[in-house]
Amino acid sequence: MEYSVLLKGNNTRTSIGALGASTVTLVESHGERILIDVTHYGRRRLLLDALSKKNLSPKDIDVVILTHLHWDHALNVDLFKNSRIYVSEKELDYNNRITEEDPFTIRNFKKLIDHSNIVYTNGGDRISNEVKILDTRGHTEGHLSVAVGNPNEGFITTGDSITNMRAWNRNRPDIVMFDEKYALKSVEEIKKLGYKLIIPGHDPPFTVSENSLEFTETEKVEIIFREDREKDFRFTFSEDSSKKGYL
Repeated sequence: MEYSVLLKGNNTRTSIGALGASTVTLVESHGERILIDVTHYGRRRLLLDALSKKNLSPKDIDVVILTHLHWDHALNVDLFKNSRIYVSEKELDYNNRITEEDPFTIRNFKKLIDHSNIVYTNGGDRISNEVKILDTRGHTEGHLSVAVGNPNEGFITTGDSITNMRAWNRNRPDIVMFDEKYALKSVEEIKKLGYKLIIPGHDPPFTVSENSLEFTETEKVEIIFREDREKDFRFTFSEDSSKKGYL
């Protein structure tokens, strides 16, 4: 089994809207290439470039697993016409009755997956003996997570059932769209599995030990502003070790 995080998640929000930078993970298991989440149109080129760096294109992906049907996780599903698309039945059922108060769920999602090879699931399915889909409802009605390998050597991709490291510490996702009781239960059940490596929906991967949580790598975000003379102002934000004695 091999894996790579093609696009790292980020939870950056602004006063003019959310960036919606969700994680995309590629798993290769028993001859199948499995993509977990596909992010949104604003990251479409980044996704295609990340696949290209692996000498892959969308037609090379055998399986796509969508953790849920929020726009920031699922909009690029139309790229993967040759893939088996695993989608929660409960998510699709909800998609037929979205209220106007829900700002996140993709409208008319079924149009995006016309002519696609859809596999309906509510969790429990195995893609291989190494890759299992889990029911982690709460953030949404049919939210899914994916456990890969064993707890000591593998990892779990949690989507927005555990949005980020903060959600792990708080034992609840940042946003609960469906049911808080289920959301809290899903976090509890994920923790009971004992995975040491967590790949959340909107943070870089992090490791869990008895005494600490540690990101496996730091994330860097560059904000670009264009000014009148066709020059860009670039601001870079990243996490670094704290320093003493600032002047």
